[in-house]
Amino acid sequence: MTGSKDNITDLAWSPDGDKLVAASLDGAIRVWEPVSGRGMQVLGETGGESLLSVALMPDSGIIAAGGDLGTLYLWDQDSNQLLMQITQAHQDAINSMKFSPMGRLLATGGADGLVKLWRLQ
Repeated sequence: MTGSKDNITDLAWSPDGDKLVAASLDGAIRVWEPVSGRGMQVLGETGGESLLSVALMPDSGIIAAGGDLGTLYLWDQDSNQLLMQITQAHQDAINSMKFSPMGRLLATGGADGLVKLWRLQ
């Protein structure tokens, strides 16, 4: 699978296995169809911030990503729209993230040594 202009930093599978989502240092989220390797979509309006982590909300088209400047992003894959951007969600890079099984909480882990829980509606 190709298309990234820089290093891939994190990967996440969709719950049904039909999509593979990648975060990269070029600030874009790329969605691929893993069986064919076909690129399906490119998301990303980060203003130059590199993306280090990515997660998919279960049973939805919501993609979360964490940046090297501590910004948390949420995109709606279906509409290709940025839904939310929280600057300084962490004081340093967001290195990891995971949705709860029901998708109501997002846990983020940062280079600031903190784990934060975000309640999503």
